Amino acid sequence: MVLSEVKAILPQGIFQCKKVDDKNMASALPLSNISFEEFLSSNRLIGVTEVSLPDFEFMNVEEIQGSGVAGKFSAPIIGFLDSAEMELTWRTIVQDLKYFSKPEAIDLTLYGAMETYDHSRGKLGVEKIKITTRAFNKKLSPGSLKAAKQTETKTTLEMLTCKIEVGGKVILDFDKINYKYIVDGTDYLQSTRSALGI
Repeated sequence: MVLSEVKAILPQGIFQCKKVDDKNMASALPLSNISFEEFLSSNRLIGVTEVSLPDFEFMNVEEIQGSGVAGKFSAPIIGFLDSAEMELTWRTIVQDLKYFSKPEAIDLTLYGAMETYDHSRGKLGVEKIKITTRAFNKKLSPGSLKAAKQTETKTTLEMLTCKIEVGGKVILDFDKINYKYIVDGTDYLQSTRSALGI
């Protein structure tokens, strides 16, 4: 069956669609993360097998109910996030763990290479993912020693800042200490900083 026959069967006008703006439409289909690397300041970390990123959950106003409200609900506090922990899993106990054992904040940068598929050209491609954070060292779990087994050592960090970029575009950028919460170019805490005189 050709397209003209399909049009004849379907209701009239069903093919009258609005033109899609190519600038606002992803040109490539994201497929999978190919690999990743992590750097502590400018030092490449070797031996990390997995990075578990945190949930970013808004702090909420206490339950709202009473006069003027038909029921009750919770509302997010603008730009304020709950505790955000990330976890690194290591193959074994390594010397780099000393940096994750100090009672201080560290600067960590994660890079991901995401495989994409452009159907219009029939081509596979790669898009860059970059995540930068300043975080407190929170917990070191050395793991266990077994013959011919990985220790599955884990380090836990508490995020103070986080910037997520995909293909060079900033998706999320927050800084809990400096009252900054930016999404897609909009700084949602700008009015809060102004009200506080900072």
